[in-house]
Amino acid sequence: MALATITKKQWGYVVGGAGVDATPVATGDIHVKRLLLSGAASADTVQITDAAGTVIVNWVAPVSLTETVEIDAKLKGITVNQSSSAAGSVVGIVVE
Repeated sequence: MALATITKKQWGYVVGGAGVDATPVATGDIHVKRLLLSGAASADTVQITDAAGTVIVNWVAPVSLTETVEIDAKLKGITVNQSSSAAGSVVGIVVE
């Protein structure tokens, strides 16, 4: 398919849009405070990995379609892989 769109915000990044392929958000050190996950439909998925391929989050959207995951850790790189490109299916990455 295609990479998702990454939008830089004052507080971090928003990842979503037309593409769902594994999208590198950062390749170097990044201090992630929390993840704001939103699905367009229940069973939408988001997998987030570090540069080594270690799975940080493997999320399936609950009925409420949203969840906040506290991370508060320095990671070496971060890649987001989403199952849906529908409006409302986004990942917010809050960084320090």
